[in-house]
Amino acid sequence: MIESYFDRNTTSVIKGTALILMFVHHFFTFPEWWIEGITYPIISRLSPYFCWPLKICVPVFCFISGYLYSFNREKNLKYSVRKIFQILVRYWIVFFVFATIAVLILGYRYSFIGFVKECFALYCPTMVFCWYVRFYIVFMLLLPILRHAMCHNFYLDVVITILLVPIGFQLLDIFVSNTLISRIFYEMAQWFPVVLAEMVFAQYNLFSKLHLNIHIKCEGLNICLWVLLSIIIVVSRYYIPGSIYIVFKDLSFGIPTDVFSVPVFIYSLGNVIKNLRLGVAYKVLSCIGEKSLLMWFGSCIFFNNCKIISQPILYAPKNPLLVMIWGLLVCYLFACLFGLVSDKILFKIDQTKAGIRARTSLLH
Repeated sequence: MIESYFDRNTTSVIKGTALILMFVHHFFTFPEWWIEGITYPIISRLSPYFCWPLKICVPVFCFISGYLYSFNREKNLKYSVRKIFQILVRYWIVFFVFATIAVLILGYRYSFIGFVKECFALYCPTMVFCWYVRFYIVFMLLLPILRHAMCHNFYLDVVITILLVPIGFQLLDIFVSNTLISRIFYEMAQWFPVVLAEMVFAQYNLFSKLHLNIHIKCEGLNICLWVLLSIIIVVSRYYIPGSIYIVFKDLSFGIPTDVFSVPVFIYSLGNVIKNLRLGVAYKVLSCIGEKSLLMWFGSCIFFNNCKIISQPILYAPKNPLLVMIWGLLVCYLFACLFGLVSDKILFKIDQTKAGIRARTSLLH
């Protein structure tokens, strides 16, 4: 079995770094999301230049999701369903709390259909940043199927990842008129290839091979080059379009450029983390990475249907750097609290299922 190029701690630090990029992206690059009274004139002028580069956090999480999947011993539908359920339980707990606040304090009203749709992130006035949940559900259900089609021939896997999957979902999109389904097809065409790219890198041990081919003996120079490469990839996103288009007769199909750039970004950032462990900073980023899911869920409260009362709390420090630190701290404490609750609920569910299985086996 191929060993992971990155250990668990390094992966957690990468996730922590991506979450900070996500928070900067959400907190400061969408001035139109701010309520009246919150203003940062200089940041507002600069936000168009930083918005798309900072959105690299999305494909980073896509890549990490697939990377962790590849090195799991179970790669079947049962495992996918279990992971989906675990994320949904955490999502539901946060959603129900935020929905209760919206209803009781602000008088918000949910329709039955709207509430059910938001339970699966199909409509998100409350969990505004959680479109990734529906994306996660779809790609986790597809991975066990695609795993049998992939990981046998490197060149075929590259063709499936870069061409067949994004073009396939764009072709499907041509035949649908439903806005939600069209949106899901777009998300799958744009981000799913990044998940599959990880499978290719993991299966063929490409990170290790890349490291052997370009490694320089001088550790300091290596670190400088990795840092520089990471920065270049983030900055270049402003100048490079999100997709490269292939035109066929009257149709054009987009190939997401993140398939090429994000693995290099992950490789560079991961090597910086592995070779430049900065004590407290490393520990802080690792802790954030471990709580990243619930911190991401928690951050929705500042921009959802409760933002009229919650945004002044987030932006109370006024200074952008202090706002970031304050937002991270609040969301981290939130994640710790809700993590305890969700872990206990999941533990109780597992105990109940184990008890049912035990009684069923006795009956047989």
